[in-house]
Amino acid sequence: MKKTNSYLMFLLMLLFIGLPAMAQEAEEEAVVEEAEEAVVEEEAVVEEEEAIIEEAAEEAVVEEAVFEEEFVELEFEEESAGITIGVGAGFTVFTGAYMADATSAPSIDIFVRIPYTLYLGGLEVSVGAELQTFDFSGGGGVDISGIGLMGVANFNIVETPAGAVYAHIGAGYLGNSLGITAGAKFDYPIPNVMEGKLSATAFLKANATLDGGFDAEELSGEDHTTSTGWANFGIALNYAL
Repeated sequence: MKKTNSYLMFLLMLLFIGLPAMAQEAEEEAVVEEAEEAVVEEEAVVEEEEAIIEEAAEEAVVEEAVFEEEFVELEFEEESAGITIGVGAGFTVFTGAYMADATSAPSIDIFVRIPYTLYLGGLEVSVGAELQTFDFSGGGGVDISGIGLMGVANFNIVETPAGAVYAHIGAGYLGNSLGITAGAKFDYPIPNVMEGKLSATAFLKANATLDGGFDAEELSGEDHTTSTGWANFGIALNYAL
């Protein structure tokens, strides 16, 4: 009987000692599981935020592409070549009424193009300056001569295997007043000469001025405008510095 009581007491002691330990262990496991669940939830939140950021970045790329398609993109880009200088001569192929019977001397044309290109979508625009002379005499009218100095913009139209075709337009001083010029050019790079820096340009351009530099009343007996114009065809030789 005593042995039985002792055995029961021993079992009771084990229960009193083991139960709190088991409870503490269960509580610790619950805390660990809760912490693991919190980590999993936090990772899920981070992944969701990363997905949102990635989606926003993709939308930004799409919006940028749409913007580039819908609007003209302006971009200045410095080219590898330096300033290009061209010198040539032009011959008059058409004149205004005041100079219809006059004899025209060949014009001297000097072109300067700076090494910057303005991109208007798919259109390349280069800028520069142009100096030209003009001289009309004889034919029963007044003799007029002078120079023109204008800023010009060149628009690349098409690239061919032989060279570039582009249009140009400019404005500035011509005759004794404001003048404009507009026309087309073909630029042919001369191969295997001076490291490819030399090119030839054929040009056809129309020029107009508000004041040709003569007295209209003296010429026709009437007081009216002295605006006039002419068109030149010529060839120039260009060198890229």
